[in-house]
Amino acid sequence: MIDDTIEQLKDLVASKLDVNIKREDIDPDAPLLEEGLNLDSLALIELVTLSEEQFGIEFGEDDLNMEVFGSLRALAEVISAQRASTEVAQLSDELFSSHGELLGSKNILSKRQLIQAIKLDLDKLTHALFEVKGNGAAAVLENVFGGSSLAPATVAERLAEQEIYHVGFEIYEPMSLVLHGIHHWIEHSRQALEAEMKVLTYLRFPASEAFQKRVNAETEIMRIWLQVNGRTLMLELFDIHRPSASVLNDAPSLTHRNFHGLAEEDDAAIAGGHPERLTRLFSKDEIWHYALYAKRPADVIHLHEEFQALAARDLKFVLPYQAPVHNTYDDSFHTKIIHRSDQGGRIELEIVTKYSS
Repeated sequence: MIDDTIEQLKDLVASKLDVNIKREDIDPDAPLLEEGLNLDSLALIELVTLSEEQFGIEFGEDDLNMEVFGSLRALAEVISAQRASTEVAQLSDELFSSHGELLGSKNILSKRQLIQAIKLDLDKLTHALFEVKGNGAAAVLENVFGGSSLAPATVAERLAEQEIYHVGFEIYEPMSLVLHGIHHWIEHSRQALEAEMKVLTYLRFPASEAFQKRVNAETEIMRIWLQVNGRTLMLELFDIHRPSASVLNDAPSLTHRNFHGLAEEDDAAIAGGHPERLTRLFSKDEIWHYALYAKRPADVIHLHEEFQALAARDLKFVLPYQAPVHNTYDDSFHTKIIHRSDQGGRIELEIVTKYSS
């Protein structure tokens, strides 16, 4: 999205401004003022006006500063952020018009609250996708069991695959609104991850009785299978039927939403702040978990017993369920273990397979 915006800005500079600059001579990282494109103040004002018309946005006073005019790339990033905010605002208007009663059931009563919920859910979706795409079972097992009396290899040998099966997390919007805006979600993540992406299918079903007892609320789950650059990834979304307004009050404040470089194969993810952002987004999400796929139900049972023994030895480990859980709606069979660190952090692991396998 940034690159496309830069190309359009090049067209504006070369064809619309009264300056003698050829399109092929425009460096997107060169300063717009002296020692760069050498635009004067009148040309800058004209470029701002043309940009607002071209992209359907309106700059605020705080947006127009010397840092923004540092280069076409800097200007393009501000434009992209403005376009994203405009799209979310338009979506919120549509949703209040068509789903006002449903939003009221989650105590989302204002446009500001809905925009906050949409933005947080979009950020969660994007970083969860990146985590599934870029992480693996070995790293997850080391994070959960490294330094404990249960060797990560003991768990790994019971797994059918060495990739993350899915990650699960709570969403703030009602599930029906997620479905209503799913294409907006995917387009946002496609641009953020700079990847080819499409929805393959989804499955919507009630959470197990054991889970609903755990959170003390009716809960609906939706699994979404996505194809990302030819690879199939899955996310598990939890709509816990409780008011979202109180949750949003404690939600992280995320003002910088530039995902540029997040999908690179090197250290760009670290430079782009993925680990820090992941922590901020999910640190208070008691549903956030990694799921790894076991070979057979017998492996789930065996690992549940291993987890029970570990929890008995080490109080930092807790099992939310007394026995493995069979959800008859999707025929899944799973157990979970939670590791709480001395610093207050937590990581939850689910071991899952098909009950009929």
